[in-house]
Amino acid sequence: MSATKIQINPNPTYDALIQRVIGKHPAFQGCRAETRESLLRASSVRPFARGESVTVRGGPVDALHIVLSGSLEVGMHDPDGKHYVRWYLEPGQLQSFIPLIDGKGAIYDSRAHSDALLLQIPRDVLMTAVAEDHELMQSLLLMLCERSRAIHETAAAEVLMTLGGRVARMLLLLIDAYGRESGAGLELSLKLSQDEFAAMLGVTRQSLNRELKAFEGRGVIKIAYSRITVLDVPALRRVARIEKPEAPLD
Repeated sequence: MSATKIQINPNPTYDALIQRVIGKHPAFQGCRAETRESLLRASSVRPFARGESVTVRGGPVDALHIVLSGSLEVGMHDPDGKHYVRWYLEPGQLQSFIPLIDGKGAIYDSRAHSDALLLQIPRDVLMTAVAEDHELMQSLLLMLCERSRAIHETAAAEVLMTLGGRVARMLLLLIDAYGRESGAGLELSLKLSQDEFAAMLGVTRQSLNRELKAFEGRGVIKIAYSRITVLDVPALRRVARIEKPEAPLD
């Protein structure tokens, strides 16, 4: 069944981009056309420069953020100021969903990993739509369950897996979100330094580098010019002991 075209008033400049991103999102595909239209009529598009803050952990959240272009870095700082990266959000992914629903502060710090455009849907508009559209409520509830499961799987991985297993699991997550076909395998399109990759796992760059070099030595991945290409996905899955991990989001 073809998707109903969404009429958008606030940002005609971004109409085609919003149509492309929102039209593919499961939460909005299932809801009524009039619900989508009312949500988007009340929305706004805001640009964020690379490094610009989007949310602050514990701070207020008054809108649902949907990435239209670019990427967001989601993480937190410990009491000593060390930064931990939880995940990178790509176009089409939602941010601040849980704090928007429960009315509490942001779970994570987030900032633009690259120049980004975010669609912002006000909290009161979203909550009204959820109350009036049963299909939208079901879609968002399913998404919440998937994210809850992902958080539990990540917690288990951090306790039960070796560092090699955790690196393999994270590589699988990254190629699932950012992998693109290349001549040799699946290349990670996200620009990610080893320092940033290490921050996602909460380990030192040196420890991560040893694991990556070991995978490269076994022909599982290839590293060139700060790009990682996965050559053997089944081998990574055997190390991680999972079929298809889910990304943990807020």
